[in-house]
Amino acid sequence: MVDRVKQIDRAVAAFARQLAQRQADAAAAIDAQLQQTIRELQRQTQVAVEQSMATTQAAFTREMAPRRDAIIAVRNYLIALQAAERDFERWFAALQAAAGSHRGEIPPPPAFPDPPTPQQLAELSRPFAPPALSAPSIPAVPGVAIKLPDLPPPPRIELPNNLDTLRLTAGSTLPGYLAWREDSIAGTVAPPNAFDQYVPGFGITFLLIAMLMGVGMGLIDERDWGTLQRLRVSGAPIQSVLAGKLGCRFIVGLLQMILLLAVGRGLFGISLGRAPAMLLLPAAAIAFAAVAFSLVIACVARTHDSVMPIGAVTAMVMSAIGGCWWPLDFEPAWIRAFAQVLPTTWTMEAFNDLMIRQTPPSDVLWPCAVAGALGGLYLVVSMVAVSRLYE
Repeated sequence: MVDRVKQIDRAVAAFARQLAQRQADAAAAIDAQLQQTIRELQRQTQVAVEQSMATTQAAFTREMAPRRDAIIAVRNYLIALQAAERDFERWFAALQAAAGSHRGEIPPPPAFPDPPTPQQLAELSRPFAPPALSAPSIPAVPGVAIKLPDLPPPPRIELPNNLDTLRLTAGSTLPGYLAWREDSIAGTVAPPNAFDQYVPGFGITFLLIAMLMGVGMGLIDERDWGTLQRLRVSGAPIQSVLAGKLGCRFIVGLLQMILLLAVGRGLFGISLGRAPAMLLLPAAAIAFAAVAFSLVIACVARTHDSVMPIGAVTAMVMSAIGGCWWPLDFEPAWIRAFAQVLPTTWTMEAFNDLMIRQTPPSDVLWPCAVAGALGGLYLVVSMVAVSRLYE
């Protein structure tokens, strides 16, 4: 049975080689016939162009023949006129010599030649209309008759007559379902889990919105109620008061992120990476950036009712562009370039490195530092604005 299968394989391989050879022969024949057709078409086109040029030249010659005759007649008239002028001068000299008593001896004046006819002069003044060029008759593309080579006959395969008696041997097994596995470049197994992206991503979104209500709306309410002014009676500067409030909100935001990650681990089995404690670093970075961002919104939105429309839209845009809702690679290049100035982008990069890619913990130091630096920038800007708006 094994020999028969090998024989069938050899026959099929030989048939495939014959098909490949016939295909190469057909391609060569088609190329040769196309080249011959192109050369014949070029020759016929050249002949048609030469015939058109000859026809146009003959028509031009016929058009110029009457004008050429008129020009010759004028030239002859001018030559005769010059000769008559010389004769007239000689006649006048003879007339002067014979003046006086010999008036009867004066010869008659010479006769001038006849001028060109009016028809000849009209031919010279007639506008010249060059004959229209005769368009060459482009020959039609001849038909290409391509004769394909005959295909080789299929191999004759003789199957054994005892197919119904064949049985699987004891060691034979049928193939099962196909499976796949994703391996990390770091050497660890990384089964796909969508919640590794969604839990930290939506946690960041909720954190930004919660900070808007706790910092932005709370600060404006304290200003409107006079609570902030009563706190200022103690003599503490506004920056110190806000630093205490932001510190409390920072701790609340950090605990919120820790709780969300714990719930995600318990309910959805998200990965905590090689070092779960390192997740506190991006969580602290985004909590710090969130409280600073909320303080910026409190300076931009001057009323209680405008904090959430302005802040919530801005927070959702930062979350979407920063890769909190979907991978950053799904976005166009210009959006990815703009996302580099958002703390959400760098925080999600740190979470993805730890939870999905499972890279070494040291790789997240730079993204967390950038997110913290952006939060510090928000804090400096908002503190300068608060000193002018809430003094």
